[in-house]
Amino acid sequence: MNKEIFFHVGLSKTASTYLQNRFFNKIVGINYIGNHNYEKYHEIIEQSVSDKILVSREFDRQYNIELEKFAAIYPDAKIIIVLRQHDSWMASQYRRYLKNGGYKEFEQFFDIENNRGLWDIEDVLFYPKLQKINELFSEKPLVIFYEDIKKDIFAVFDQITKYTGTKYNREDINLTSKHKSYSEKQLKFVKKACRIFKNDYRSKKIILSRSRWLVCHLFLFIAAITPNFLFNKKPLINPESLEKVKEYFAEDWAKCKGSN
Repeated sequence: MNKEIFFHVGLSKTASTYLQNRFFNKIVGINYIGNHNYEKYHEIIEQSVSDKILVSREFDRQYNIELEKFAAIYPDAKIIIVLRQHDSWMASQYRRYLKNGGYKEFEQFFDIENNRGLWDIEDVLFYPKLQKINELFSEKPLVIFYEDIKKDIFAVFDQITKYTGTKYNREDINLTSKHKSYSEKQLKFVKKACRIFKNDYRSKKIILSRSRWLVCHLFLFIAAITPNFLFNKKPLINPESLEKVKEYFAEDWAKCKGSN
């Protein structure tokens, strides 16, 4: 059987989890392989009786490695990728970092001036990611913009099903968010409280990592029930820092928009 393979290379914080848990598994006429079965995608594809397969996985800094591995087996796969404007994307990445126990300032997390942050500037460039797709795969990718998802999610669903030659039923879609969003006061609280750990928020030891996760979520709960007046009104992220990120990547963003 000649199978048509689609690969959603979902960057994190671009509605990937929502698409995986609320939409991809509701598409009619396609065999969906999600995060939990990603490591076995080749075996599942080879055994599937469906003529259409959709594989989905979130990538950030593993992007090139995983793309090359997939292309080595399925060079004719059709790629689906969602991009989010750089300032908004890095703000969301920073919020996740704090939620998981980080305590550095945004400018230390992503150092646009000296490139000495936890994220490197090259990891945040999107257009090279699109070029990598065109280099490795024979088919033109479907590029979706996160801002369009926020604006009209059903229009995006229609884009995906048109690209994949499938269909879906609107009444089957749950539009509620998959993950809970934490407020600024909660993230401010956990940021300050997690300074006690004095080390990187990612621990290779499972017990330490899980203990830290539990403590962080305890802090988030405490902050949620703490009166607002006890928190300062200083924004979690300096708006000027986000504007610098937006300006720095303006050309990269324009190239991405022009590629669609």
